[in-house]
Parts: sequence; structure tokens; C-alpha cells
Amino acid sequence: MTMRFHHVGIAVKSIEVALRAYRAIFPKISEPVLISSQKVRVCFIETGPDVFIELVEPAGEGSAIDVFLRKGLTYYHNGFLTDAFEDAARTLEEQSAKPLAVFYSEAFGGRRCQFFVNTAMHLVEIIEAP
Repeated sequence: MTMRFHHVGIAVKSIEVALRAYRAIFPKISEPVLISSQKVRVCFIETGPDVFIELVEPAGEGSAIDVFLRKGLTYYHNGFLTDAFEDAARTLEEQSAKPLAVFYSEAFGGRRCQFFVNTAMHLVEIIEAP
């Protein structure tokens, strides 16, 4: 089983406003995508080959990002691609990470994703590789 670093997720109130700090430095920026099951909009900024910053903004009431932003937190999670989704999930659980629900992300072409809270209380996202 392989997990490859893909992105760091950053909570922002507004993708458009946050992009002002990145646009001149990193010209490869995706269009924002709505992830309906998570009630967020996301945008990826490529910082190197296949390495990204993911800006994550709330998209309506009840977004999990609201909690982070109200507390003044911007670090949200680390995302990893895996070619063995079930094995990666099992490994994280064996390391005492608490699983959250599996969802299918529009940002990744409908592939499976799942968040885990690890023992350091950080969110780790696994993403099914294409």
C-alpha cells in the first residue's frame, strides 16, 4: 500500500480573497469546485509537480469549515492519494486514527475520499488514486 502526499488543506473564508496571496507566486490554479456532501468549495494551487495547497471555503450553513474559521484556525488537513483505499483506511484505523464517513468528491472525479482524525488530533484525508 502506498500513500503519496497530495495536498495541505487550508480553511479560508473566501477562495477569491485568499487567492490574492498566491496568484503571483503559483500560476497553476484550478477553478473552484463544490463538494456538496462536505458543504465546501475547494480550489487547488499547484506548488510543485503533483503537490498542492487546497483552499477550502464554506458553501452554506453547517459546513465543517465554519468551526475551524470561528476558532481562528486555518490549517485543516493533509491529503494523500492511495492506490489501495481499503488498505490505507485499515492501516490508519490500526494506528488508532478515528474514521469519518466515506464520501465521493467532485474535486477528484467522484472518487472515494475519507477523513481520519489521527492520534495527534490532525485530520488526514485519503483519496482513491485514479
